[in-house]
Amino acid sequence: LSEKDDDLDSIVVGLNLLGEELESYVHQLKESEEKLQTTLGQLTEAQRISRIGSWEWDIHTNTVSWTNELYRIYGRERHNFKANFENFIACIHPDDREHVNGVIKKAYQDKAPFSFAHRIIRPDGTEAFLDCRGNVYVDEDGVLKRMTGTAQDVTDLKKAEERIIQLAAIVESSSDAIISKTTDGYITSWNKQAEIMFGYTEQEIIGRHISILFPAGFEKEEDRILAQIMNGHSLTNYETE
Repeated sequence: LSEKDDDLDSIVVGLNLLGEELESYVHQLKESEEKLQTTLGQLTEAQRISRIGSWEWDIHTNTVSWTNELYRIYGRERHNFKANFENFIACIHPDDREHVNGVIKKAYQDKAPFSFAHRIIRPDGTEAFLDCRGNVYVDEDGVLKRMTGTAQDVTDLKKAEERIIQLAAIVESSSDAIISKTTDGYITSWNKQAEIMFGYTEQEIIGRHISILFPAGFEKEEDRILAQIMNGHSLTNYETE
């Protein structure tokens, strides 16, 4: 009876130890899951802030997954939009579809990284400009197994670039001499009319100090002008030589 009691005690001790190990494992698993959720949350927030969505295409199962930010960029809802290649192509601006299709097919055939820019049309009819990059992954036999990529919404940047180009064209074609300079007085831009008025070409004048234009006795004028501007006051109807 004593031996049986000892065996039973050993079993009980073993079960207690096993229970403690199991409890510790469950606790570690819970901590790992919490850390994973935190990381995923941080990644989602980072994608939202940077306006970058990502996708993955599993070649073997022919399944495509999009992140929440990618759905937002495309103006789609996860519950009523199936993320597959056909629907992706349908979202692209008609003028860009052939190019995008060609880039992706070439990446598929060459098993090489790829990048491209294109426009999409959202369900509400608005256009967005996207900058896209992707990579391919092969198995040990060199067989393509999956493709991944990112798409960044650069619509605001694209519009700003177009606006800058438009303004630059207006400045260049103006009948007025238009000059820009740093707060230290060094010339940074010089349009055609400035070349005509002052006699210096753009190549000759860019990077030189504005005082090169001042006649004798007007050297301190720049300091007075700059002080006024730095104090938040504009300068209008100003006459000089």
